[in-house]
Amino acid sequence: MLMLDNRIRRLAGEVKRMDTSPLRIVVVDDNELVADAVSATLEFEGFQSVPAYSGLDGIAKCQEHEVHAILLDISMPQCDRFATCRQIRSSAALRNILIIAYTALPPDFVCAHSIPGDFDGYCQKGVPADELAMFVASWFAS
Repeated sequence: MLMLDNRIRRLAGEVKRMDTSPLRIVVVDDNELVADAVSATLEFEGFQSVPAYSGLDGIAKCQEHEVHAILLDISMPQCDRFATCRQIRSSAALRNILIIAYTALPPDFVCAHSIPGDFDGYCQKGVPADELAMFVASWFAS
């Protein structure tokens, strides 16, 4: 299941890309196998992707790699999903990164436990790679 926040088209308009380099994405999941597999899949689909294994690691990778989007697991220990998201949103350098909740949790749970503006989209884990790639790329289509 893929869902997009209504404000995403407005945000995508603010993130006009002037170059043709691949979109850069950080995949944050405390399950390293999942983060590595999704990152490799996105690389295969033409993105530049970097795995991160915690919320804090994800924030650091976003700063280091100047990313366009982040796939953020919801169920993580330590710096949890919502804390990670809010730290990104509170940073002037990172606040325009598109954040996709990437989780096995149902969308109702994610919506009930987040505040408006936390996540730009929702993607249920297990979505086929080509659908995930089209979902991410659609935000940056002219």
